Amino acid sequence: MDNKQTIYTVNALCGAGKTFSAIQHAITLAAAGERVVIAQPTVDLSKESKADCQSRLGIHHVKITLINRSNTASVKEAVKKHLSTPCETSEILFITHSAWALVCDDGWQNKQNWHLIIDEVPPVDKNFRVNVPDNHDIFTKHLRTGFKNSDGYSQLTIRPASHAVIEEVAHNQSQDVINKIFQELATHLVSPYWKVWVEDDTYNNLVSSGKGQLNASSILQPDIVAGFKSVTVMSALFTDTNLNHIWKKMGVDFVEHPVIPQGLQYLAHTNGGSVEIRYMYDALYSKHQDDIHDLFGLMVNAVKKETASDEAFVWLANKHKTDDPFVGMEGKRLPNTPHGQNGFMKYHKIAFLPALNQTPFHGAFLKSMGFDDDGLQRALALQSTYQACMRTSIRKLDCHHPKVIYVFSKQVAVWLQQIFVGSTICKIPSLPIIEFKAPGRPEIHKTRADRKEARRLNQARYRAKKRDKDSR
Repeated sequence: MDNKQTIYTVNALCGAGKTFSAIQHAITLAAAGERVVIAQPTVDLSKESKADCQSRLGIHHVKITLINRSNTASVKEAVKKHLSTPCETSEILFITHSAWALVCDDGWQNKQNWHLIIDEVPPVDKNFRVNVPDNHDIFTKHLRTGFKNSDGYSQLTIRPASHAVIEEVAHNQSQDVINKIFQELATHLVSPYWKVWVEDDTYNNLVSSGKGQLNASSILQPDIVAGFKSVTVMSALFTDTNLNHIWKKMGVDFVEHPVIPQGLQYLAHTNGGSVEIRYMYDALYSKHQDDIHDLFGLMVNAVKKETASDEAFVWLANKHKTDDPFVGMEGKRLPNTPHGQNGFMKYHKIAFLPALNQTPFHGAFLKSMGFDDDGLQRALALQSTYQACMRTSIRKLDCHHPKVIYVFSKQVAVWLQQIFVGSTICKIPSLPIIEFKAPGRPEIHKTRADRKEARRLNQARYRAKKRDKDSR
């Protein structure tokens, strides 16, 4: 960004009423003749918020609009048309994160007239991993590497003559199966607000020799919110989010919102004493470890052993786990994006089963931006676990019924205990002893600088041997 961007924040616990308070603030702004757009993570939440807003308008004559896939075939085009239609009245517009981002890519009309409230942080980083060693040239011949940072990552951009080709891949109107492999990455490359990075040596090796995968990391630039009349981002545990960490590094000045936090119902969970957090191992849970030790199966069996067949509970798992592991029990699956889901507050037990870890490439890239292992885990695993847990009766401060949370990692259990003050943590008994080993060979070089120096020395030795051979 050319100038330092100021963004208001609302760092509130789940259930504290940040959305309720934000809607009231939006009504106040609209009643004074302003226009407000509220972007939320899911269709269900935006529909619920619109209904809540309508019920609280009172004497105010404010236009309220909801645009999502429940009422239009093309959300992006519907929002763009809505913005292009002259409107002399104040308004509150409800859309999803994805719709807001898509419209911004094409240019949000009259940004300066709109107050933007982002309810829950949108994704600001994305990893792409495409295994195309033999056919990468279909896509990579249209790309080039540019600016290279001090950590060995280069920005990946489109060659000037290839913009139309990559645009076609991004839109993929013909639903071509080959284009579909590259479609999402192409979408990020054509966007004015995403910057895509590759590890320079690895990418050049793929392009020159066809070895390895197409690994890329994409970062959403804070320029996407520049130009709005005001910008507010609301989130539980905001300081742990990737958005806070990455955009702060890019010069964003985060300031607490002067009005919305005043309407919060509470600043701490006061019912932690009724919560028990049960964990399996003092190790991180990953798909790699699950493949070796069937950790998912171990967790499922532990929950089954400690749950009566007629006891109601909720559970959450990775999307690829499509079968119900609790057949014959009263288990209810949570949506993988549970934000705004308030229909599960009668449940007192939750089993959180997803494996949540960054890929090695993306984790290393984020570390180059200043993250450490603890920060990466808190931004991903803790955020997701906490959001899921807060769909249950833990959300109700006046509910003192005993509650149980099942997680895999002791680290996540300790973090949750710090949030639910007074809660207890306990290791699940009678589990098999497992020696957890990091995937792959042990690292010879501990830092990127060490690896670069070792590579330089190897190349120097190779050149010396070649000179010696050529001189004979």
